Amino acid sequence: MAKTWRVSFEVLGTAGDLEVSTFHVVDRPDTLGGGLSAGGVCDVVDTWLTTPFHNLVPADSTFQRIVASEDVEFWIPGTSGSAAEKVVSVTGTLGPPDGKLPRECTLWGKASTDTAKRYARGGLHAPSPRSSTYLQAGGVWNQSAGQPYALFQTFLNTLKTAHTYGSGGTGGTLSWVIYSIAQRKRGADNFYFDVQAATVAPRPRWLRTRTSTP
Repeated sequence: MAKTWRVSFEVLGTAGDLEVSTFHVVDRPDTLGGGLSAGGVCDVVDTWLTTPFHNLVPADSTFQRIVASEDVEFWIPGTSGSAAEKVVSVTGTLGPPDGKLPRECTLWGKASTDTAKRYARGGLHAPSPRSSTYLQAGGVWNQSAGQPYALFQTFLNTLKTAHTYGSGGTGGTLSWVIYSIAQRKRGADNFYFDVQAATVAPRPRWLRTRTSTP
């Protein structure tokens, strides 16, 4: 039975600042497979996505951990789901920031599905590169190879491609989806939608919220 999960990538800066990039995946087990646990999701996602993601992290920050939480009907009293985390603690490989681009100014990856409804649209933020050198005239991202724009597109392409785990009919696949709480609350059969395409917005996008560690 397919199950959806919320996955968060946490990036910790030297000043104790925390950036979180969040997306949803669906686990579709094979015929003989029982599906992944929360810890299993963390492990598979680590294998699948850690390398392309930590390439987006500035050198003064650390891709600290992966958190997987089961999507459940939390609005129903007494409902709870499983969750797990995996510490990866990988230092970023992107060049050190010059401090001339605010942390709230980030790259946005827009995701689209085959369902032309607002609840089936979404995307995710990359960690802020925090350096104005990645921008070109007109305030757009430099799209050359090795720049955050191109690295983020590589990450999105990897995320968009379903990842197979296990073998012999006991494994399954993880796929990127847009998850709609509104649809699930309505009791709709379809409340998650497979991402078919993903592109990086050419201009920076400002975060509306931010969180700092104690």
